[in-house]
Amino acid sequence: MSFRTRDVDVIVVGLGVLGASALCELARHGVDVVGIEQYQPGHASGSSHGRSRALRFLYDRPGYLELLALALDAWTDLEAATGRRLYWPCGSLFFGRPRNPQLAASLRFSETHGVEVQRLAPNEPARRWPSFALPAGHEGVSP
Repeated sequence: MSFRTRDVDVIVVGLGVLGASALCELARHGVDVVGIEQYQPGHASGSSHGRSRALRFLYDRPGYLELLALALDAWTDLEAATGRRLYWPCGSLFFGRPRNPQLAASLRFSETHGVEVQRLAPNEPARRWPSFALPAGHEGVSP
């Protein structure tokens, strides 16, 4: 077996949704890039297989909301390029124990960055979505 080698600017290892997106964007901006993937295209060994994806609108760390805005723009661009509707906003539900540090940080961060968050009473999720019944003492939020 022989290999041809050449210099490239960037090598992307792993071509799941994040790697493939990085590869595409780098190439689109004129970067000489090569992608390497250990599995066959369409494999089910990564985190991005299956028929649906979710965009989360509640985070506890800086930077994620900025990435979320870029992701929404990218979905819009991909829909325009393919002529297909690919993104359906459907809302989300997060829940945890009151005073859970991660949930509290997520709420503070989202509220200070203009993300509308609806705090739900313990019985509210089960009333609105019968398949959800929060454990006693838990609270729910819906961004």
